[in-house]
Amino acid sequence: MPLLPQNDFKIVIRPRGGLDVATTGTVRLASAIYRTANVPAHEAGEDTVCSNNHQNTIVVSLRHASHADKYRQLQAITIGDRHHEDSAYETTPDNTVKGIIKGIPLEEDAKSIHTSIIHARSPYALPAKRLSYTTTVIVAVEGLRVPTYVNYGGALLRCTLYRKQIDMCHCCGRLGHCMDVCPKPKDKVCRGCDAPNPGPNHQCSTHCKLCGGAHMTADRNCRARYKTPYIVTKRHWERRRANEEAEATATNYSTSKPHSRSRTPSRSDSRSRSRTPEPRKQQQRRARSLTPGRTPTRDAKTTDSVSFADAVKGKRATNAEAGGKIHTKIEAEIAQLTQTIQTMQKQIVCMQAQIHAKDELIQKLQSAAHSETDQQAMQKTQEELVEDGEVEGPDTKRWPAISLKKSVRSKRTRAATDDTRVKALETRVSSLEETITATITRTIQ
Repeated sequence: MPLLPQNDFKIVIRPRGGLDVATTGTVRLASAIYRTANVPAHEAGEDTVCSNNHQNTIVVSLRHASHADKYRQLQAITIGDRHHEDSAYETTPDNTVKGIIKGIPLEEDAKSIHTSIIHARSPYALPAKRLSYTTTVIVAVEGLRVPTYVNYGGALLRCTLYRKQIDMCHCCGRLGHCMDVCPKPKDKVCRGCDAPNPGPNHQCSTHCKLCGGAHMTADRNCRARYKTPYIVTKRHWERRRANEEAEATATNYSTSKPHSRSRTPSRSDSRSRSRTPEPRKQQQRRARSLTPGRTPTRDAKTTDSVSFADAVKGKRATNAEAGGKIHTKIEAEIAQLTQTIQTMQKQIVCMQAQIHAKDELIQKLQSAAHSETDQQAMQKTQEELVEDGEVEGPDTKRWPAISLKKSVRSKRTRAATDDTRVKALETRVSSLEETITATITRTIQ
């Protein structure tokens, strides 16, 4: 079935006499309906006729109430040379839900049921009808919530959610349509094993198509023969989606929260909330198994409300606490950066002292290389080098000038390398100081 306009009247026509709407065609059906209902051709274009091949019915969607009265009064349609009886009724409007009340006497006719249901004490009730030849009456109610009780005249009756049964044809043995609109009454199949045209003495091992049980398809004992109402399906879908969003939010929160966070406030808050008594009306609504629960709403702009994820996980942290956690995290980052800068500054001071000592030693080596006659100075310088581990050799009385020049050259190379490392450390310290300044500025803003 295609989607039809929500605000239109919808008339369902149920043809009888073995009329197959799938093979007849929607065009021929529409022409026969317009002709039988005496709808002019220039006005018929405003109405929409479509066929429900699965249920073997015809649906007419229209805007004018005068046309709806004509279609509701249809009792038969003629297609070709065959005359098919039918029954027509108007469906309930959109944004409504059906409930059932039991115990209505069979002596009550349709008019009495209508006047007993629709009155000033039940402003939300819509027209009702009896379910076949039983004492059960189907009541349509505005909105997506079934009331707990309905006033039937002066009596207060319990009302429950209506669950439609899956259509099962007891004439041909197929699912999808009822026996009165069966398109193939002579082409039968077995309800237990799908054997075509079974005889009167046919025996088989029964297997239900709905639940797989060892009984006839859509038997009275089958628990799967009722359709799930739309509001129940919608409620389940909303709950499943809310749970998925809550799990995603909780996962993101657990990965971003600090490890030192205490969970004591949230537990105490959740305990205090759990002890708060709920209103009686809210408890009654929650006690009903078929009334839709509250749909969790999430608004990113609301500052004082508690999100659905916080309610599920037992967290009741306020926005002020969240802001304090952010400031605490930033302060921890600043302290860590400050400690890193202090460590680097100590390394720079130590390396500068080493460079200064090596520069003094280089100057001594240079002076000793140019004054070869001063043996005492050379011997003293050599002893200093041997003690420092910079020079190795068996001869400690004389020091060749060439070896001294090589040592001086290596000292200069090491000094240049140390200068490069010092510059790199100074650059890194400057970068860390800029990072700290930017973090402090962002925190103040």
